[in-house]
Amino acid sequence: MIIGKRTNLLFAESLPIGCVTWRDRFFSNTGHDQKELERKMDVAAAEARHVFKAAAPGISRIGWHKAYASSGTAKLLASICQEYGCSGGQIKLDTLHTLKHKIAECILEGRDLVGLKDRRRDLLLPGWSVMTALMESYKIGTMNFSATALREGMLDFVVKNEKTLKAMEESDLPEVSFPKG
Repeated sequence: MIIGKRTNLLFAESLPIGCVTWRDRFFSNTGHDQKELERKMDVAAAEARHVFKAAAPGISRIGWHKAYASSGTAKLLASICQEYGCSGGQIKLDTLHTLKHKIAECILEGRDLVGLKDRRRDLLLPGWSVMTALMESYKIGTMNFSATALREGMLDFVVKNEKTLKAMEESDLPEVSFPKG
């Protein structure tokens, strides 16, 4: 969780949550009953809200204007939401709520869901649970997908930060060159 303004970092917190962990913990067995699977989705989302609660005081104190997510799961959910009326790159909380039944049905019956790539199917249930809980926890109505992520930001920081460049030049790291300009 990161809050920033332009290039200023205002808040950063790493939380013990992720779709693979949630998949293994809550969805290793999806069963065959739709109501039971939807109950599992609710339990997984409730546990995710509990995790997000840890960062809530800092996040609420600082606030934000726009929310972005950059994971592969965010891309997956944005793609699905687009097929259900959201603008490109947006995930809407009300759309996630509307899709809950359809997502459970898709997983149980092995059916296609427009926007879902087969290689990401195993992350749909935990992705829905974590993203829904995140948006509910911080009252985010719309999440925007960002194709750039932390790694691109860190590379940009390293390239633009003279102290970092000087430290790299003075270290025994392998030589790295950066284009000027």
